[in-house]
Amino acid sequence: LNKKYCWRNNDILIRNWIRHNRSKIINNNIALIEWDVLITQKLPELKVEGLIAKNVHKPGSNWYWFRESNKLGPIQKYKMGISPFSVLFMNQKCIDIWISHEFDPIFSCDIFCELRLPTVMRSKNIDVFSYPMSKNFAAKTELSFEPGIYHPIKKNIHNNAGLTSQYG
Repeated sequence: LNKKYCWRNNDILIRNWIRHNRSKIINNNIALIEWDVLITQKLPELKVEGLIAKNVHKPGSNWYWFRESNKLGPIQKYKMGISPFSVLFMNQKCIDIWISHEFDPIFSCDIFCELRLPTVMRSKNIDVFSYPMSKNFAAKTELSFEPGIYHPIKKNIHNNAGLTSQYG
């Protein structure tokens, strides 16, 4: 797999993992957090009814990824976007829809994940909500302990924190 494919289609990679590990997801409220996110605050306590992201992009907005809507096929009329994909909350119903074989054809296409996943949810009458999550939800390249949610953290954090690692 190449980096660009994985970045655009990480919902497929996560979906495949969930399919093989579905029985391990026992709670109804699920937080999905990508590997390069630094969280230095308590996550919000939410009763999750649907899919929750920091930002929701609705049809009619000029969100960049809507230009891929034609790839959505029969569910194009439900198009919806979220961003960033890095921190999401959902419930078990969303998980079951996400891994449903009904959507295998759409998850076999190269469609940006922030467009595909919320569109799938909306096509099944799942609400997609925005929630601010943090006053500091931003891109950051330096290690910080100021309360917030930071994505992406791309520099070698071990060096910034004065830690040593067997990996250098």
